[in-house]
Amino acid sequence: MVMKMKIDKELRFNSDEYVKINNRALEKFADFIMKNMKSLPNEPYNWIDNRFWLDPSDGNEINSQFFTIGNAINFKYWKILNSEVIHPEGLKNGVKCKGAYYMWRCLKSCVENNEFPLLNAKYLSKIRMKDIKNIFRTDFNENIIPDLKQRLRNWRDLGRKLEEKYEGKFYNLILKIKNSLNKFILLLKGFRAFDDPLNKLTIVNAIFHIGRNIINFDKPLFPAIDYQLMTQSLRIGLLNPSPKLKYKIENKIFINKTESLALRGATLKSLNIIIDRVKLSGEIIDNIMFQNGRQNCTFNLICQKVSNTCIFEGICEKNVNFYIPLENTRYY
Repeated sequence: MVMKMKIDKELRFNSDEYVKINNRALEKFADFIMKNMKSLPNEPYNWIDNRFWLDPSDGNEINSQFFTIGNAINFKYWKILNSEVIHPEGLKNGVKCKGAYYMWRCLKSCVENNEFPLLNAKYLSKIRMKDIKNIFRTDFNENIIPDLKQRLRNWRDLGRKLEEKYEGKFYNLILKIKNSLNKFILLLKGFRAFDDPLNKLTIVNAIFHIGRNIINFDKPLFPAIDYQLMTQSLRIGLLNPSPKLKYKIENKIFINKTESLALRGATLKSLNIIIDRVKLSGEIIDNIMFQNGRQNCTFNLICQKVSNTCIFEGICEKNVNFYIPLENTRYY
């Protein structure tokens, strides 16, 4: 059932040196999903929330453009300050948000208030740093989103290529691929924002489009491997990193690119095995873990405070010393 992803050249190495899959924990996890399938989130999330996303009544073309512009910069919501990892949060138009939700809140406010023509590809291709800073300022005039230079480059590249190839509209790419997931992934590789060898932001964008019924792909998705899915997989016990990599993750030491690719690749492989076993699509497994992570497996672990709250608590090995794997990245 899982789409067989074409492996980029960067991933063609033996990752066992860095991380191995724990088959015993994997079987427990798959059994849990099968036994509890009816009570778990079993449909794609619809991305309907007037705090963060545009209304479906705005139409597929506008929503597709909005989702793609947002997902082109949907990465790394943390920064290092005085040797501590900080996850910025702020007030935007009266709503307190954190991480990706703050980013989406800012974009929605920008579009609805006509502050900047953000959905216009020509404008996006020449957007200035001054504009980005204004878009993401809190109600108290603070800049809390990190790596704005990388986000600026992604937006400029996206705007320029949408203008050159798709008459400025991402929805024209959607029409062109005729529901082909392979073509969707291939064409998005041409954008700087979506050139990750593991296609994280590409699959996130696909998940948004599926959830809003903008497109129905001809194949099931595989999960979008971000640091939340990696962290949960490590804490649950699905993955056993090498002693060196384990030490780095537990002590908030930056991992290198090879270690990151090995860890993300092993996470994807383990979840794909589970998907094959339980016969669910990748976006459903992604949704289950995303919602659980957002509610329970945060940086303040709920299982250490309130028992029997996290849905995975009974099968989780509670490797709670694992932190998010830190890497200088523009993918996750």
